Amino acid sequence: MSQAVFDKIEHELKSHGVEYRVLEHVASGLSKDVSLVREKLTGIPADQLMRMAIKAMILKVNGAFYQFNLAADKKIDFKKVKELVGSKAEFASPQEVKQLTDCEVGEVPPFGNLFGIKTYADESITSEEILFNAGMLTKTVFMQREDWVKIVNPCVEDFSQ
Repeated sequence: MSQAVFDKIEHELKSHGVEYRVLEHVASGLSKDVSLVREKLTGIPADQLMRMAIKAMILKVNGAFYQFNLAADKKIDFKKVKELVGSKAEFASPQEVKQLTDCEVGEVPPFGNLFGIKTYADESITSEEILFNAGMLTKTVFMQREDWVKIVNPCVEDFSQ
């Protein structure tokens, strides 16, 4: 859990004048499970929350790290990723994720810019309002997708299945 990462995100959002809201909840690991928790607190159906939620994945390619963000109801297509980056990609180890982001796997927010790594956004991120874990499994940030794109400036590509 990283309160420091949450604080950085909040600072970034405030400094850009972005409207957002934070939902505090019990920790839950898998995207499906946390969507059920969020559903109970917001009244938004879990399947809709899965389409709104962004999973932030840290991948390693030839020793370099990249962040690939996609809708929580999708999976990474490693063949498409290879076409984008020119080499085979693999998930960063939990230790590498922690060292790079100060977050555990599952807590990483979709702000690769805060970690100094190239950031991609999948075309599956289509919801006007998005949500994501914000450096902690107990805090979810809701904000407008267009504000996120302006702040993070990801390369938008198709890499999901």
